[in-house]
Amino acid sequence: LTPTDEDTLTRLQQALVSNSAVPHYSFTLLLKILTTWPERGVVGGEFAALCLLRLLVLQPSAYNYMHDNGNSRVECITHVVARLGERGGEAVAKAAAEGAQGKTDMACVAMALATVANMFALPSGVEMVMGAGLSQLALDAALRELHLAGKPQDGFQNIRLMAGAVMHNFAQHVPPTDGGGAGGAWANADLSEQATQVLCGALDGLRTEVDFTVLVRRLKAVAHVLVRCQKTAADLVVMLGLDAELDALNTGLVPLLPEGAAAAEVRTALAEAREALAANR
Repeated sequence: LTPTDEDTLTRLQQALVSNSAVPHYSFTLLLKILTTWPERGVVGGEFAALCLLRLLVLQPSAYNYMHDNGNSRVECITHVVARLGERGGEAVAKAAAEGAQGKTDMACVAMALATVANMFALPSGVEMVMGAGLSQLALDAALRELHLAGKPQDGFQNIRLMAGAVMHNFAQHVPPTDGGGAGGAWANADLSEQATQVLCGALDGLRTEVDFTVLVRRLKAVAHVLVRCQKTAADLVVMLGLDAELDALNTGLVPLLPEGAAAAEVRTALAEAREALAANR
C-alpha cells in the first residue's frame, strides 16, 4: 500500500469504529486489497478487507460522496458478487480437504455473503443489488450456498447462515413479475423467475433443515414472497406440492420443539408462512 492508502485505511477504520463519515477512496482501496493481496499471497488480507466492507456498506456517509467518487462502490461490490459466483462453499471445502487454506477461504465466502446481505440495509444498497447486473448473481450464490450438503463441523454453518440472510433480504424486494405491474395486477400476471427461485429454494427440503436460524430465514422468505406476489405465488407452491413442506413442519417438528427463544421464532415464522399461503390461495 502507498502512504496515501495506509492513511485512508487508518481513517476508514476510525470512521467505522466511531460511526462517522468515511473517507473518500474507501471502496477503491478495499477493491485494490481484494484484487491484489490474494495474488501476492498476503495471508488474511482478503478476509480483513471483506470485514471492513461488510461494515462500510452500512454507513450512509459511504454513499454521500459517490457523486464525487465515480463508480468505485459499484465496481467493488460487483467484484465481491462475481467472486462468489467463481468460488463457493463447496469448492473451498474441497480445497480444504486437499490441504489448501480452506478455512480462510470459507470465512471469506461467509463474509462476502454478509456484505451482500448488509447492502439491503439502505435504499441505495437495495437499488444496487436488485439492479439487472447483480441481482441474479447474488440470488444464485445465496441459493447455492443455502443448500450446501454438510454438517456444521464441516465449516458450512456460517456460510449457510449468511446465505439465508441474503435470500431473506432479497425476498423482501423480489420483483413479483418479470414484466412490471403493480398492486392487484400482480395476482393476474405470471410469477417472476426470481420469485419462483426464492420460493423453490426456500421450501425445497425445508423439513430436513437442521439450523433453527436458517429455518426461520427460509420461512420468512416464503412469507415475504407470498405477500408480495399473492395468488400466483400461492398457486405455484400448491402446484409443486411444496405446501407439504410447511405441513410437515407443523405436524412433525413444531410439537417436538423445546421451550426457548429460538423455538418460538420457528413457530412464529412457520405460522406467518402458513397464514400467507392460506390468505392468497
